Amino acid sequence: MTFDFENGEVLIINKPLHWTSFDVVNKLRYEIRRKIGKKNIKVGHAGTLDPLAGGLLIICTGKKT
Repeated sequence: MTFDFENGEVLIINKPLHWTSFDVVNKLRYEIRRKIGKKNIKVGHAGTLDPLAGGLLIICTGKKT
């Protein structure tokens, strides 16, 4: 399976308990930048989950942000 993070992807991530939504976005942004070798990649979430809640977090990249 290939992903086109620059043109945009929508990812569904199971957010771990005690992580903030921003922690998840930062981790994914770091890994995506490392994988594609570019520094300018947009990554954002579609709604904040409480750090004391686990659950699905919608993450968008590239042009889909």
